[in-house]
Amino acid sequence: MRYLALGEFFINIGNAILLLAFAKFLYDETGQLWAFSLAFVIEMFLALFIPIGFGRVIDNKGVKPILPWVSAANVAICLSYGVFVSSAELSVVWLLMVSMLLSTVKLIVKLSVFSLTPELSEDAQLEKNNGWLASAFQGGQLLGMALAALLLSNGDQAMVFFVVSGFFLLAFLAYSLAVKGVRGAAEHTGKSQDPLHGLKQLFVVSKTFAPALWCSNLDFALVAMFNLLLAATVANLFANDPLWLSILDGAFAIAALIGGMLVARKWRNSAVADSMRTQGAFLLCMVVVLLPWLKVSLVVCVFAFGLSLSLSTVFWNTRLQRTFPAQYKGTLAGARNLIGSVYIGLCSIVISFFHQMGFSVAIGACIAITSMHLMVLFVWQARQKQQQLNVQSELI
Repeated sequence: MRYLALGEFFINIGNAILLLAFAKFLYDETGQLWAFSLAFVIEMFLALFIPIGFGRVIDNKGVKPILPWVSAANVAICLSYGVFVSSAELSVVWLLMVSMLLSTVKLIVKLSVFSLTPELSEDAQLEKNNGWLASAFQGGQLLGMALAALLLSNGDQAMVFFVVSGFFLLAFLAYSLAVKGVRGAAEHTGKSQDPLHGLKQLFVVSKTFAPALWCSNLDFALVAMFNLLLAATVANLFANDPLWLSILDGAFAIAALIGGMLVARKWRNSAVADSMRTQGAFLLCMVVVLLPWLKVSLVVCVFAFGLSLSLSTVFWNTRLQRTFPAQYKGTLAGARNLIGSVYIGLCSIVISFFHQMGFSVAIGACIAITSMHLMVLFVWQARQKQQQLNVQSELI
């Protein structure tokens, strides 16, 4: 399991560097924000089609032949672009193509890691190991952002991509060690099924898990709204001081790292209540934003939001890994990503629309959406408790 966590740590260092690098390079090439926005739209478009297809491939072939070589594609893409851009000037179209390829790889790696985690963990250790993965993810993000600031201020495109390819190479090695000894797909699935029969079963299973798939994405919608309004919040409350942008972003990232560590060290168990606390903490953040005299307390609220979000992420990953049928684990993880992409995109559009009417109106829309999330989670939890009572009564 430690090799999988190392892979997550190294690959997220590279991903964090690239996130900031693409934003800077695309802006430098065009002088406009449209290019980076286009890269974001492309990534969302890919998320509508890649997860389901590759999730099924993972279910049929197993993670073992997929994860190492898909992660190796990261190295090849970054090295190739670094070599080409160091010897010739490349247009913004090439940057967008590289962004699209790396986004595709990132989606497949995410599905593979989700499917691989329960295979490397005993059930009793699954939550703990998801905590380690959450910490590795956030630790990689933090280090990547710090390295990005250094690289982007002192290096050119070629240097950035060469450094990132080094971290991706370390991730490839770690993933290769992680899948060593994992059973192949044939050992899991046995005889191949009729494709139409398998498709019908998939629809039935997806319908069964649809409520949980949506509820597990409610937290990520909050992250999208948080990122969307972060710069505007700093502009309205802190006179556009970039220091406060770093303080709020840093408080969130450090809290998320601590949340993963709490579970990994078994000092804290995650629960659906953490998802509710995440919604509550974000709701509190929005209320504080509307009350400028309380603006300094926003740091505490953002910290609480990041901490609860990390615990909630561990809870949902562990629950879904335990409940998804083995033969549909990758496909259902893909369905989860698909639902998340659609819902997050919808929330982003709604908030952007209301922001045109004013900053306070956008905050009000966030409060309304978050309040709806809380009601949905209360209903979901009540139904889960009722199902458990029904099962217990049948056993009696």
